[in-house]
Amino acid sequence: MLTRKQLDDAARCCKNEMDEENRGCICDLQEVCGGVPAICVEKAAEAALAFRDMLERLEWIEIPYIGTSCLVCGNLKRMGHADDCALGKLLGEE
Repeated sequence: MLTRKQLDDAARCCKNEMDEENRGCICDLQEVCGGVPAICVEKAAEAALAFRDMLERLEWIEIPYIGTSCLVCGNLKRMGHADDCALGKLLGEE
């Protein structure tokens, strides 16, 4: 799993920031990607999917006597997320 700093580095790398000799990426993920931008993309995508899976498991919480509600906006699950719910937007399927 990549750390927040490593994900930030991978995001910069994925913008094709290359060294002056255009040999490969210049991020701090050399031990993970070996300087190959495509591997940075793959590792970042794997981490993003793992984080998404965790958020999906935490999205709805059971509140005694009230029901299941969103961790962020507080709407009941049967009502769905509020229009401005950041978690609902992040996990939305389009």
